[in-house]
Amino acid sequence: MQAMQCGKCGGTVSFLPQFKGQASSCPKCTTPLILGVGVAEVVGAQIANPAPPVASPVHPVELSRAEEIRRQRQLTEQQDEKFRNQIEKVGLIGAGVVAVCVVIYLISAKGMESRLGWPYWDGRESVAEYARRAGLPATKEVNLSGERMQLVLIPAGKYTMGSPATEKKQNDNETQHEVTLSEPFYMGKYEVTQGQWQAVMGSNPSGFKGSNNPVERVSWDDIQGFMRQAGNGLKLPTEAQWEWACRAGTKTQFHTVGLFSWDSDADLGRAGWYYTGADSTSTRSVGQKQANAFGLYDMHGNVMEWCADWHGDYPAGAAKDPAGPASGTASRPYRVLRGGSWYGNPGFCRSASRLGSSPDYRINFIGFRVVVRISSRTP
Repeated sequence: MQAMQCGKCGGTVSFLPQFKGQASSCPKCTTPLILGVGVAEVVGAQIANPAPPVASPVHPVELSRAEEIRRQRQLTEQQDEKFRNQIEKVGLIGAGVVAVCVVIYLISAKGMESRLGWPYWDGRESVAEYARRAGLPATKEVNLSGERMQLVLIPAGKYTMGSPATEKKQNDNETQHEVTLSEPFYMGKYEVTQGQWQAVMGSNPSGFKGSNNPVERVSWDDIQGFMRQAGNGLKLPTEAQWEWACRAGTKTQFHTVGLFSWDSDADLGRAGWYYTGADSTSTRSVGQKQANAFGLYDMHGNVMEWCADWHGDYPAGAAKDPAGPASGTASRPYRVLRGGSWYGNPGFCRSASRLGSSPDYRINFIGFRVVVRISSRTP
C-alpha cells in the first residue's frame, strides 16, 4: 500500500502500487489527481513531509454558546460561594442564638428553682435519686454521747392526708385533704432506743428492758428534755410529716400492701409488731420488720409515737406545712400519737390512724422518733 497527499487539502490518499499513474480524486475534497504523481510519495502510510494540519473552522454560533456556558458556570460557582458564606454566617448566628437561649434558660431555671425552693419527690425515684437531685446526703448520723443515731432523708412533696370513708376501721377524724410539705427533712430510721435515751439522760424509764428496744414510758414533756439535752436540732415530727413519712407514697392502710395482697392484717404483720394474742407481751428490738420505701422501720406497731402537734380537727381544705392547732382545748388537751403499738389492734396501726394523750402521760407502749430540719436550700 502506498500513500500520497492531496495538494489542495493535505488529506492522505492511499492506493495500491499497480494503480500508480491512474487518475483519481481526493476522497476528502474531491480534487482530481494522478495517483503517485505531483506530491511526495509515502511508503507504508508514513508521510515524509507532512503538511501542517488545518484547523477546523468554528462556527460563530458555537463560539457564542461555549462562551455562554463558561459564563454560566462561573456565575454558578460565584453563587455557590456566596450561598456557602451565608450558610456559615447563619450557622454562627444560630449558634449564638442557641447559646443565648441556653444561658437565659439556665438563669431562669435557677431563678425558678430558688423561688420554688426544694424539688418535690416524683413518687417513683428512690431516696438516693431524690437526694442527688436535691444536692443532699441520703442519710445522716447523729452522735448521742457515744450512741449513734441514724436518720434518712425524707423528700419534700404533696400527698393526700387522711383516709377514704371506704377504708376498714376508718375513723371520722381522718378527713382526706391535700398536704404540701415544702421542705425535705431527716427522720430517725428507727424509733429512739433505750440505749440512746440512756446515753443522753443517764437513766432508762422503760418497762421492757433492752438496749435496742424502743424507749417507752416517756411522756411528751419528758421528750422535750431529751431533745434539749441531745442537741443536734432534734425535734418531734409534725403529724403531717409523720404520715407522709409513714406512707412513703402508698395510699393503703399499711405501707406493705402490694399488687398481690389485699390490705389485710397479714400486710401489717410484715411491717410491724401489733397485738395478735398471747404472744404479744412486750416491745421488740427495732428494725426487724420490713422497711418502707423511704427506709423507715416500725412505722406500724411496736410503740406508738408522739408527734409535735396538739390534737385537733383537720383543716377543711388543702394545707401547706401544717403544724396543727395552736393549743389544745378543754375537751381535748392532747398531743398527737401515731402508728399503733405491740398492744394495739390493726386499726390503730394504720397510716391514717390518729390518737392523742395528755402531754404528761407515760405507759409501756408509747415512745417516739425524731426529725432534723434542713435549715436552708443548698445552692
